[in-house]
Amino acid sequence: MSASDAASPQKTNRKKFDLAIIFAICGALFSLLIFLFMFKQERDAAIQQFQVEMTQGAASFQQSLTQNAYSLETLQAIYQLDQTVDQERLKQTIHSLFSRHTSLKGMTIENSDISLRLADSGTDSIFARAEVNEALSDLSSEQVDTLTIDQETYALISALANDAQLTGVISLSSVLERSQLQQVLGEVQLTLLDSNKQVILTHDNSSLAVDAVLSSSIQLLDKQWTLDLTATEERIATGMSFTPALFLMTGLLLSFLVASYLKRVGHHVKSLRTEQANLTEQMAETSWSDPLTGLVNKLHFDEALDVECRRAVREFSPLTMMLLKIDSFKEYSDEYGVEAAQGMLQEVSSVLKNSVGRPGDMIARIDDHLFAFILPSTNEMVIQLAERCCDTISGHGIPHQASPIDKVVTLSIGVATMQPSRLLTPEYLLELSKQQLQEAEDKGGNQFHAFVDGIKEPPLTYNV
Repeated sequence: MSASDAASPQKTNRKKFDLAIIFAICGALFSLLIFLFMFKQERDAAIQQFQVEMTQGAASFQQSLTQNAYSLETLQAIYQLDQTVDQERLKQTIHSLFSRHTSLKGMTIENSDISLRLADSGTDSIFARAEVNEALSDLSSEQVDTLTIDQETYALISALANDAQLTGVISLSSVLERSQLQQVLGEVQLTLLDSNKQVILTHDNSSLAVDAVLSSSIQLLDKQWTLDLTATEERIATGMSFTPALFLMTGLLLSFLVASYLKRVGHHVKSLRTEQANLTEQMAETSWSDPLTGLVNKLHFDEALDVECRRAVREFSPLTMMLLKIDSFKEYSDEYGVEAAQGMLQEVSSVLKNSVGRPGDMIARIDDHLFAFILPSTNEMVIQLAERCCDTISGHGIPHQASPIDKVVTLSIGVATMQPSRLLTPEYLLELSKQQLQEAEDKGGNQFHAFVDGIKEPPLTYNV
């Protein structure tokens, strides 16, 4: 395990939701909900207003129709009061009714003595039409019927006065023109139905608002008609204000502005977090390194040793630890000074770092002038590395006039190689390495002393 691998913190990739986007979506949805609520309230109010106005219009239509129907009752009363009245007087009375009720287009009086048929002078005689005469012959007393001629719809109302049958012909289109409904026909679909749901009179429109309908009952003698009034979408739209749309636009704009603000703040926070992460990573790398030599320090050496011991047991592979100590370091510091001693440590650490090159090997400075190697998957051939380290440092020729061993800087090395077992623990391996180092120092230094555990598996060759 290299120092860089051990020092690098674990990074977890987490998918984070953008707060600005979430706010924008929520704000837009909230504005839309409020818009729909306000739109429905406005529409309901417009429909209610339409129904109020159409109730008045339907009442005006029924009143106009009833007034024309009363003309027949007036003639019936006159005829019943004076059965000897001559035809001229009847004609005068009927013409008077025509002048007062302009929707009344014709009247008839039929009995064994008299047959009188008069039409409104302002129009062609409707009694000249065979369809009218046929309908009158089929009409019984006290009956209401309808007839359509040339797209004109008439109501035929029959009454009985003693032995005479009276009939009034009323133009429903004329009744409609004289009611308040005439003013709104371009905005309203009108349908007049009889008791059998047959269409009597209609005025169609397109783009209807199916939820804006008013049905009103009209009673005419023994007949009950139904007047259906349906508003167009344009009619309902004119009764609504622009407040819901303005609120929606305002809500969307505010959501966009706040989302933009959050986006900008989010980018700023993200840049600060990135800077913080970089600083944290730099601090982590610094905390793993020895500030003088750049090697792994004692704290993370202990962590790495524990990891490698567990791995060696798990993977059933040998593990080697080497302790390397500079001989007569105190004498060197006294002779050349502290700064020179620090420079010598940096030079020795650089040479030792170049001595190993496998990715899993680690070199650390664990004391003032004590270095350590952790060498996974090694065997008894590691003594060649220890011998090479001794020869390389002494051959490097760093002057050390105060050394009792030689006039150059030298190393004492303790080597411990253990096979995977329950004895392979960080404490035991470190203690075993210290014992080997002590043996090398006791024998005069500038040498190594090694302990190699018994071979239980095929050897793993260490390349030097």
